[in-house]
Amino acid sequence: MPLEKSVSIEELAKNTQNFNGADISGVCKEALIIALKRLLPQIELDSEKIDPKDLEQIKITPDDFDLGLKIVSKNVNLHLKLMENNKTKENNNKKI
Repeated sequence: MPLEKSVSIEELAKNTQNFNGADISGVCKEALIIALKRLLPQIELDSEKIDPKDLEQIKITPDDFDLGLKIVSKNVNLHLKLMENNKTKENNNKKI
């Protein structure tokens, strides 16, 4: 992915500690979609091909990743809560 130089992979790793591979992939995809939306007004959508110069302008920023993290984090947090609830139910059933 074309990243701005200011993107810190180490920072992203810290912010995705409870994420699995699919979650991290989702963050990257969301960040790319956000970056593409920023470029959309400049692209001629009626054309059969996208000008390679336009594609070269795409750079994913730390802000793009932050927004992608917010979107995916909601799903990760929900998944973690569901797992926690299932463990609690299993433990309660074992006590009976």
